[in-house]
Amino acid sequence: MTKIRHVKAPAKINLHLEVCGKLPNGYHTIKSIFQTVPLYDELDIELTESENSCQVICEKMKLPENNTLNKAYQSFCKATGITQSIQVVLNKCIPSGAGLGGGSSDAASLLLALNEMFDCPLDFSQLEEAALTVGSDVPFFLKGGCALVTGQGEIVESIPARKDLSFVLIYPNEHSSTAEAYALVDEYQNKNKDEIRAPLDDLESVYNKKVSEWTFYNSFTQPLFSKFPGIKRAFDDLKALDAEFVEVTGSGSTVFGVFSDTESAKTVYTKLCNDWQCRYCLLSSVL
Repeated sequence: MTKIRHVKAPAKINLHLEVCGKLPNGYHTIKSIFQTVPLYDELDIELTESENSCQVICEKMKLPENNTLNKAYQSFCKATGITQSIQVVLNKCIPSGAGLGGGSSDAASLLLALNEMFDCPLDFSQLEEAALTVGSDVPFFLKGGCALVTGQGEIVESIPARKDLSFVLIYPNEHSSTAEAYALVDEYQNKNKDEIRAPLDDLESVYNKKVSEWTFYNSFTQPLFSKFPGIKRAFDDLKALDAEFVEVTGSGSTVFGVFSDTESAKTVYTKLCNDWQCRYCLLSSVL
């Protein structure tokens, strides 16, 4: 049994995110393409002597007591009957409330690590079940890569990831909560029914086209523009610098530009240095 493990938890972006409808339980269904990108949180996981305890240490930000790492630990223990305590030191590099899935990725990475540390008591389907109790998009991060994601985020169909994409991300330091963002979408769609964009049927086919021909969109983008001026400014800046495709990821607030040429991505990143403190140039989309 491994006593210490170091793992990296990647961020994701939503190349397309369509809010399809609202269920009786109040949650929404989506149609999306998730893509992991090389921006990581890092976790150092160590077994400790006590029982039924998950201590999380994170110097860069204050985490809620009932955070995704604690939820993942509890879900793993419930599924396996294991009571061994752990300590997790989290080096938080993915911004919180940024639409990059950092908390969900951390949870999935912890589940995978614990399963290996305890000699794999759960098969992959059981890991998916445990992940789903933490959050609807956590199962995606068990595999990562690129996937078509539907339902409430729990239906994941992996597709081959392209190897020719680079990204420039801007985090405008505005926190968009998921609940607030969905409320904005509901309000926007009720008031602007004629402006709702038509559903995209074959997302994988669009994904494999030239980036300049992508017709992807994010249902959150226009509603977020009215509430968060920083998101709109980041979007406009990437457009002005000729990114081949620009969109908001998740329910905000990170904006990303897509490039099929790494030098173009580097050049745009450099030009943004004076105006944006939180920016990232991710030169490979394949992990």
